[in-house]
Amino acid sequence: MASEGFGRVLSGAVWLTAYSLLNALAGLAFWALVAARFGPAGVGGAAAEVGLAGVAAALLNFGFLQHALREVPLRGASTFWAGFLASFLLGCVGALALVPLGGRWAPLLVLLSLSSGPVLGALVAAGAYRSAFAFQALGSLAKLLFALAGFPPLPAVFLSSLASLAFGLALAAVRLGFARPSGWRGVFVVAAGNYLLNFSASFAASLGVVLVERVAGSSEAGLFYLVAMAVLVLSSFSSSLASSSIPLTVSGGGGLAVEGARVAAGLTSLAVALAAPLSPLHFPLLGRGFSPGPLALALAAPAAVEVALVSAASARCNAEGRWRELAALGLAGSLPLAALCALLPRLLPGAGSGLALSLGLLPACLLALRLVGRRALAPLPLSAAFSLLGLLLGPLSSLPLALLDLLLLLHLLNILKLGDVLVLAKAVLKSL
Repeated sequence: MASEGFGRVLSGAVWLTAYSLLNALAGLAFWALVAARFGPAGVGGAAAEVGLAGVAAALLNFGFLQHALREVPLRGASTFWAGFLASFLLGCVGALALVPLGGRWAPLLVLLSLSSGPVLGALVAAGAYRSAFAFQALGSLAKLLFALAGFPPLPAVFLSSLASLAFGLALAAVRLGFARPSGWRGVFVVAAGNYLLNFSASFAASLGVVLVERVAGSSEAGLFYLVAMAVLVLSSFSSSLASSSIPLTVSGGGGLAVEGARVAAGLTSLAVALAAPLSPLHFPLLGRGFSPGPLALALAAPAAVEVALVSAASARCNAEGRWRELAALGLAGSLPLAALCALLPRLLPGAGSGLALSLGLLPACLLALRLVGRRALAPLPLSAAFSLLGLLLGPLSSLPLALLDLLLLLHLLNILKLGDVLVLAKAVLKSL
């Protein structure tokens, strides 16, 4: 059964998960609107420029989010403003570097993306979970409203991101106050340790899209982007759980990371078993160009469990200052994913996009087991089997059987016990 300390981690993760889900689901809805209006090529063209901004943001993202999560509870407003100014200045560098490449919106998007990281981290570190939710929700809902109003996708993304950053910065200033920036060394000591892992985590939605667009065309890039976003939705709870666990892991030791990985992987495998059978109902709504989507998602869905394990391992590394192991996780997640994104979508259209994600993240997942325990790996093959089974049998036949069988297997393997589910439910109710 989940421990009392882990119950407190769950309480902090509730609002993190809520806004992560809202942001990811609103993003999927936004791109669905874009697809309905502009088709697969329209999605791929817009996603390629968003991805270009993501590449620059990933290349310059020295873990400012993690820096705020770790340092703001210890040093307050001064370290937040140092991290924000550092991220803003690097965002300006990234924007200037993108101007010669001809992108109209990418330079602006990279500046907003980098500047938002420390704002979100500061709100979470200060325990302002509802403010963090509101900060994310404004950007997500504004993007949808702009799309419904007929705005082209790139102006809609820019305007919603600008509004979100301005609102979040105001909330952080009210919560923390103003102070002279200090602790610059800590900004780069903590943040640089997360560099490679942050790059690998953002790769699928940034450089991965650009690579797929170059080797397989805009339509395949659009499919890859939507499948990658779906994986991020399925792994949103595990990412939120990892972020909220960092402060308690500092005082509670690595046991919380091991327990968190076990529960997060189990819950993520249940989400995978639910999503794969339902995908044939969703992708046809986007148009004929997305007909390979259900197979691609079924093959990519186990990557959500891999992300869950890597997220738990990275949280432990951050809490314990294990920067070399954190860098190793980043390398193991970046290099194989880059190679497979350049090969598989072209060789296996549709299916290749899904396999590139699940196989590309597998080395980092296996490396993470040294930090979170081998038992947490059990949900990975289970999620792969049940996602393919759900796709073959369809939702009506597979959903009840798959979920019941998977719950039983997780219980028997001591991965996700009934007590864990009860603790989670209590944490949700307590946080509302």
